[in-house]
Amino acid sequence: MWCQAGLAEVPPADRRSAALAVWEREPDEALLAAAKRRREPGAPVLLRAVVHRVMYHTYDASGLIEGSAFALARPHPITAPAEEIIGRVNDRYRDELARAVGRVRGAPRGAAWLWELDARGATVWVGAADGTGAALVRIPWSRPADAACQLERAVFDFLADDGPQEAADAASTRHRRCRRREGPAGG
Repeated sequence: MWCQAGLAEVPPADRRSAALAVWEREPDEALLAAAKRRREPGAPVLLRAVVHRVMYHTYDASGLIEGSAFALARPHPITAPAEEIIGRVNDRYRDELARAVGRVRGAPRGAAWLWELDARGATVWVGAADGTGAALVRIPWSRPADAACQLERAVFDFLADDGPQEAADAASTRHRRCRRREGPAGG
């Protein structure tokens, strides 16, 4: 993705909500100082990107989006859970991911990172062990995931010994509706 943008100070009325949004990912005491409606000299400043144009290229699409349209766009509801799953897989299951990608016909073998995850599938970055470079391998689900638990199930079925298509089929049939897991005592 390429973005043409500028920076502007966050308006005083929006500072608190902007600081809290950043705090959720990166708690930092300086955010509290930056969130004040009246900025003191030398205090940190909250800035936001003012997007003019975005050029994107994904596994199946590319294009140019004007800044005004980009500003109106909202993330897919599955985006936040997908980011959490990516972090968990890359932190704890990289060996399993490398083995799972190794079972995909034509995919290189080597170190693997879960690169992208969405309702339609996963993209895995593989650094080929033979030194021939890196490749992005797309693992499509047989059916889009409608909920975070379906997405998680598809990923972890793929990591198991099922293979990509079996994992996608299993996730779409077994988990059409997500149920909240209950504890051992039923609560």
